Amino acid sequence: MATFGRAPGVDPEDMEPERSMRPVRQCALCHEERELCNSHLVPKGTYRILRSKVHKNPNPMVLNRGEAGRTTSRQIVDYLLCEECEGRFSRLGEDWLLKYCYREHKFLLREILQQNRPYSDGEISVYPAARILDIDTTRLIYFAMSVFWRAGVHSWPWEGEDVQIELGPYLEPIRRFLMGEGGFPSNMALFVRVPAIDQLLQTSFPPESRNHDGAHSHHFAMPGILFMLVVGKRGLEGSDTASTAPGPERYIYIYKSMDEADLANAVDLVKASRQRVPRP
Repeated sequence: MATFGRAPGVDPEDMEPERSMRPVRQCALCHEERELCNSHLVPKGTYRILRSKVHKNPNPMVLNRGEAGRTTSRQIVDYLLCEECEGRFSRLGEDWLLKYCYREHKFLLREILQQNRPYSDGEISVYPAARILDIDTTRLIYFAMSVFWRAGVHSWPWEGEDVQIELGPYLEPIRRFLMGEGGFPSNMALFVRVPAIDQLLQTSFPPESRNHDGAHSHHFAMPGILFMLVVGKRGLEGSDTASTAPGPERYIYIYKSMDEADLANAVDLVKASRQRVPRP
């Protein structure tokens, strides 16, 4: 499942209900019995950033493999976190990310990267973000891990499907990291990539899983930022030192060939989807 184009706006059905209507049960993060919020898998601010201000239909085209494309304004929400943990996610990651990701023709993170000298072979540019004071890598990493954890700890109903990734024994170490009870989990590595191609800046998709020769990885995209989490010793094979985390240099990548492959894949999906849409 992937969302290409402008992200949806707020659906009235997804607005937070009156407090008296919220369920009271265990918060997935802190494990306390509390009143739960209508939590978002990805920050609801994402939808505001990319909602079209000029098109008659401001909603994105949502592409599910094997189905016709459609536009929708429905967000991926469910009762998961208490108000305190929602605030933790916002304070420690989301607020920073929403400021520095692509928004309305301004992309602070990429601008900051391009003001610094990368390690480059002409095809791949690698920026040691730990040395760039204007980039808060702690919040960037926290945000990414919070989204992967949310996608693994809960099955999110959306558009007649369930959005979830399989993290198995890695879920609890990630939860402890998010609670400040442990360091970055072992046997996993996070990679952050910023597109060089502007057509990809308005691309967003929820977490999904991939398997390459037995190596497991999970991916999602925010406006202008792509995240990949590799789990398991077989998938790492020493690449963790070249990662955004736990690599000490906190590398962020700009990789033109990979951008081109992503864009070609998006175009193919859009074309295939349009061919399946019945003609009037």
